[in-house]
Amino acid sequence: MAMLKAGPGGVISNAIDMSKCGVAVNKGVHDNVTVIPLSVHGNASQSYSVSINAPDDSEHSIQGYGMGWFRNSYLGHDVVYHSGSIPGLSTLVSFLPDDDVGVVVFANGGDRATPVMNISNRIIDAALHLRSQPSPLIMPEKKAITPQHEGVVGLQLAVEAFSGTYANPGYGVLSFCSPSSSSSYCRDVISDFTAVDAAQSSAPNSPQLLAAWPRVWASHIRAVHQSGNTFSVQYTSLFPEGYGETVRHSRQRK
Repeated sequence: MAMLKAGPGGVISNAIDMSKCGVAVNKGVHDNVTVIPLSVHGNASQSYSVSINAPDDSEHSIQGYGMGWFRNSYLGHDVVYHSGSIPGLSTLVSFLPDDDVGVVVFANGGDRATPVMNISNRIIDAALHLRSQPSPLIMPEKKAITPQHEGVVGLQLAVEAFSGTYANPGYGVLSFCSPSSSSSYCRDVISDFTAVDAAQSSAPNSPQLLAAWPRVWASHIRAVHQSGNTFSVQYTSLFPEGYGETVRHSRQRK
């Protein structure tokens, strides 16, 4: 099965090229050449649905979503943006169409949406002189890991009993592996997670089931035990073989 991640998740670029991209997506024009037709640019950046129906704080407005970009107001300035994240990398590309300003932020770490947004906002502050004094760059404090709630009920069966193949009309066929599964498919899946978890120190302590699920927006699934026989399903893209071009997986469930 092919996993087409080259477009959304395999972009190899740099600050210079991304600055050119920011200029192009701002107005759809770069070096007096129309790169993005006006109709396409309008549909992608105009809001057709409400994604956040109440402001998160006094600095931002409500947020809408078009056909590819989010749109809101920051301190009264119109901002069009989109973020992205894979294990190990987080990005945020923003442009302010009325101010002719664009901002690109890269971070070495997955799931860093709040820090990269804070950084982008501080850059906008400086570019547009929105504050008399630069506001401090406040990073959210890491919360201490708390023990499981007393009401959490353990698994009624061994986690191995929940491994196996499941089928659903919407999600298709899923083969979940337990830590002790020994098929070649499960060895590959466990190896994929182990490589990424070891680099990020992100493996949960609770019992879990693992599966490969190659899709456009995910490559693997982790099911983490919550309470009783309930698992929390987490979708992720691991890229154990690297990325930057279309990767074709030939693994077969066994």
